[in-house]
Amino acid sequence: MNSITNNENTAPIVFEIRNTQVMVDYDLAMMYDVALEDLHLATQTYANRFPEHFMFKLNKDENQVICEQHPRFKTNAFCSITDTLVFTQLGMYMLSSVLDTPKAVDININILETIHVQRTPVSEAKVKEALQVLDAKINNAVNFLNKKIETIGNETPSTERKPVGYTYEKKDTKLK
Repeated sequence: MNSITNNENTAPIVFEIRNTQVMVDYDLAMMYDVALEDLHLATQTYANRFPEHFMFKLNKDENQVICEQHPRFKTNAFCSITDTLVFTQLGMYMLSSVLDTPKAVDININILETIHVQRTPVSEAKVKEALQVLDAKINNAVNFLNKKIETIGNETPSTERKPVGYTYEKKDTKLK
């Protein structure tokens, strides 16, 4: 039997099924603000965009395990559905591109912008400039430390020492 575990950091949305982290169609329909039937229709219409490593159907046993382990599914129609789809991270991205709700479009735009920013190369000139600034700061710190070390080595100990502790002046205390 396949092991199904719940990822504690994102409970109860992300599950591990068949050694793959996935989200169930029910949660994605809520996230993308679309009816579950419309989500299923979109995956059927664009079936060529959802290979098995993007989306797969739970078998009866896997569906039952989720229903037993996660009580929130018992209160809705999820447990009575036999065609439960689960989506990997890539499948979620693809799903956002085929659904036509404002939420799905917004998520898809954010995904694409994030990918673009991550792939935008940093110019060599900017890297060199940043390294020069860093190099200057390191040189200043090294010079400062070298000067401090030199002054410590060049100090001559003073021969006169001040007494330690409380001192008092003696007063003439004779009674007259």
